[in-house]
Amino acid sequence: MGSPITRKAIIGGHCVDSGVNLGRPINHLIHNYVSVGGANHGAIMCARQPFVNGICSLTHGLDCRSKFLQEINAQ
Repeated sequence: MGSPITRKAIIGGHCVDSGVNLGRPINHLIHNYVSVGGANHGAIMCARQPFVNGICSLTHGLDCRSKFLQEINAQ
């Protein structure tokens, strides 16, 4: 989960679940960001039930439909 969290830290803005402001984007300081094997578009394990909370949360988890992943991938 490190890659999506790092991307959100770079993007800045508000958390999708708590609304906490992470601050301004720092993408102007990043020239290249390489992530190998990150779950940037979700994790296949979240397609199976009963993963409804935690790592596969539809709010801030690795479910392909989560608000968190939709937000960072819209940037």
